[in-house]
Amino acid sequence: TERVARTIDPLLPASHHTASLSQKMLWLLTSTPGVTCVLNGMRTPKYVEDSLAILRWEPIRDTQAVYEAALTLPR
Repeated sequence: TERVARTIDPLLPASHHTASLSQKMLWLLTSTPGVTCVLNGMRTPKYVEDSLAILRWEPIRDTQAVYEAALTLPR
């Protein structure tokens, strides 16, 4: 998870670098053109709060750059 965060953080606004990785990934998915629904687990109130927080964030403008950076990660 640390490697993923280090790879995508430079492509995200600095104000969100401290967000949880789950928030960053959910934010990326909900910002992606053509994605109309994202399903994620919400077993606890903390998960719900974590997920709902991204609804107040401006969408990521260049989602393609984040996806391309993720492709460089070792498998």
